[in-house]
Amino acid sequence: MSKFLKEGLLLLNKGWDLYLISLGFGLISLFLGNYSEHGGGWVAGLVSFLMLYLSMIYSILSPLFFKDKQQGVKTSIPKIAKLVLKHSIKLIIPSILFFLLMIFIIVFLFFFSAILVKLANPSINMENLFSQLGSGFSQPFNLYLLVITFICFPLTFFSIYYAVEGKGVLSALKNSFKSSFKHLQFIFVINALYYILNSLTFYLPEKDLWARFLMVILSNYILLWLYTTTTLIYYQKKIASK
Repeated sequence: MSKFLKEGLLLLNKGWDLYLISLGFGLISLFLGNYSEHGGGWVAGLVSFLMLYLSMIYSILSPLFFKDKQQGVKTSIPKIAKLVLKHSIKLIIPSILFFLLMIFIIVFLFFFSAILVKLANPSINMENLFSQLGSGFSQPFNLYLLVITFICFPLTFFSIYYAVEGKGVLSALKNSFKSSFKHLQFIFVINALYYILNSLTFYLPEKDLWARFLMVILSNYILLWLYTTTTLIYYQKKIASK
């Protein structure tokens, strides 16, 4: 397993320009969002959300870009922009459905946790209870991030099948589920590392712009390392080669 992580890290460092593109999406979204929060208007907020969405699409397509990097193909910004734009339109409905599913799960967990705590301690003040549960979203090693990471276990290979193999959304989901359950050890290690490393960023003072800036830098690097380059190499050597 350490071999795949090391090779994934080497490939990511080789494709530093691809990382910078990913980082660019994140930083533009961050600064526009911060500008909107401080009186910049709804237009800045809308563009910030759009950049966040494009960043997600770029992440899904990134295994294809890193595969080209493996083969010595020079990074083409126009090609990347064209693909990101094309698939951002194609994936609008699936993205909305996934977003709604995540919201439903988080809300369900929130109120389910509140009910359990209230049953265990009927005298607790509900306002304080909701405040404590709400603060759990920004606490290191929180339950919400753990559950969301667990739910995403079967999606680990989705971007590989979608971007590299060129399968449709449903077919990519189906193949990702199959491969994930056949390679549970790899899936567990990748997602556990993502959870632990990403949780460490919650120690940063998120209200400070410099801290949020650092969080974007680290989270983009961690995401590409674990879910793109390492997963791509594992797929090429353990799944596609069979």
